[in-house]
Amino acid sequence: MLYLKILFFLISSFSWDSRSVSNDDYIVIFDRIDNSVEILVNDSIVYQSGIIDNNPFLGDTYKIPLSIYLTEKKDEVIIRLYNGHPPYTEQSDTHWEIKYVIMNGDEQIDYFWDYADDNQVGLVFEEKYYF
Repeated sequence: MLYLKILFFLISSFSWDSRSVSNDDYIVIFDRIDNSVEILVNDSIVYQSGIIDNNPFLGDTYKIPLSIYLTEKKDEVIIRLYNGHPPYTEQSDTHWEIKYVIMNGDEQIDYFWDYADDNQVGLVFEEKYYF
């Protein structure tokens, strides 16, 4: 049992790249993350980006597979964006931005882009999907 817990931790904390994604998987490809993103599947965090400052163009370096976390039941996937740096108190971060696409193989499931210059910090964006 301990072996399975360690294996799950290693899989869930590993930064996936394009070589680990097959053509028929559900994946999220992030193009913009300012400042950090997390993905939850069925109320479990399966990915955390860490802090990304200066809103860089990410290209396809952040390809996150979802299929390995999906069951045959109706799965809830939540994408969250946090602006600023934890603990999100007494700081000013004027801009936040998120841009991503969800793919299933070669089929685009969703494309999303949102941003603001509203000085909000902490959780600034959350979108739910059902697979």
